[in-house]
Amino acid sequence: MSIIDGLGGRPRLSEMGNDDRVRNDPAKAPAGGPGKANTSDDSVQITDGASRMQEAQSKLAKEPAFDQAKVDRIKQLLSDGEYAVDAQKVADRFMALERAGSL
Repeated sequence: MSIIDGLGGRPRLSEMGNDDRVRNDPAKAPAGGPGKANTSDDSVQITDGASRMQEAQSKLAKEPAFDQAKVDRIKQLLSDGEYAVDAQKVADRFMALERAGSL
């Protein structure tokens, strides 16, 4: 029976989400009773891995998305006809990417 289909009255306990059970359980209500704000101090602890990830994201945000000098150098080599593309190497890399994506 689903609440959404409109065929049932109250949902069975097994159909209710955790939020409904907590909201309806007076023992789990905020201090001071329903409708009262919880006055306890809340805190969040970030794991070492999460801290490292935030640090890495911060460093990456400061870096340019690509190396403009390298792009300019390759553009110049292409326009001068001095940049040789190894078609086999490009094809091999594409195949490796395709294999990795199909795992």
